Amino acid sequence: MKGKILKVVTVILLLASLTMTNFVYMINGLISYANDNVATNNKNVEFSANIKDNSILELNISVKNEGDFNGNISVQNSNFTLESVQNQYIQKIENNTITLNQINAGTTAKIEIPIKPIKSDVFNVGLLNMVSVLNLNGIYKNNKNKEFKIEAAKEVRLEYVENNNQDNVKNAMEVITNKIVKVSGEDKRVVQLQMNLGLKDNNYPVEKIDFKVNVPTIEGKEVPAVAKNITLNTMTNYNYDYDGSNISIAFTNEPNAENNILWKKQGSEKAVISLVYDNDVDVNGLELTAEEKVTLYNKKELNVTNKIVLNNEVKDGIVQIQEKNTEDSIYKGKLYSAIDRSYESKTNIAVNL
Repeated sequence: MKGKILKVVTVILLLASLTMTNFVYMINGLISYANDNVATNNKNVEFSANIKDNSILELNISVKNEGDFNGNISVQNSNFTLESVQNQYIQKIENNTITLNQINAGTTAKIEIPIKPIKSDVFNVGLLNMVSVLNLNGIYKNNKNKEFKIEAAKEVRLEYVENNNQDNVKNAMEVITNKIVKVSGEDKRVVQLQMNLGLKDNNYPVEKIDFKVNVPTIEGKEVPAVAKNITLNTMTNYNYDYDGSNISIAFTNEPNAENNILWKKQGSEKAVISLVYDNDVDVNGLELTAEEKVTLYNKKELNVTNKIVLNNEVKDGIVQIQEKNTEDSIYKGKLYSAIDRSYESKTNIAVNL
């Protein structure tokens, strides 16, 4: 009996010992982690960095016990730039480098600097998820005037804010032409639809736009001939398909060899679709439904639908279909322009308007 009691007590003491050891290890680990967040290569100089509200860079540089510190903080591999600010601990800010005024013992220099995300028409997509590095460099002097080189690096992350919803998608469709015109020497009814696609404010990079619109057919008539005129803005390429019932256009904005994409802050992708019917066709009451899916570079998808009904109102906003377009895009690592494309109908009927 005594032997069993002794074994039970021994097991309890062993478990308690292991639990206490793990607890102490955990506490020591937390203390070590906290110290690493502010540590430099000298115990008398501490440095921490943080981004607040995606708009302010917070810096704290402390000198402990004795001496003073003179140095600078450089921002490297960054997706933001530093704005100018008045602060007693800042001498100047140039080229994303902060030159500090002297910081004396017993002082913690608290610095807040407004920051601005990098946004450009030609944009490196890696900036969206970049971790930026802040390097502290300088000289610490103790009370005996002995100098120590100080080095430390801290990481911060600026997130590009994106809060788009369906209301931010541009899916405009209007009839710009509805009339009888000569097509290859024959009278035809031509209906032209103009679409503007993309994000209304272009406030976040777009990866893809998938667009589809139905082509109204009339009983007893052949499917209409179709022609297109597409102008790219932020997208760099597209694929077009017409199956006799629907027109589908898949726009893409793919990174080039340098991982750059286009991110223009204004404009939209434009498409003019020409539907060529027999001249005796009545289009009044025909319904068109445009479906658009915008995929952002954070993989968020926004889906919208737009409908219009045709009528017999004559409209004369004819856009020439066989023409040369000038577009800007990215290809093989560089921007190129003056792309010549000839647009014809799927049925090889040249639409000479």
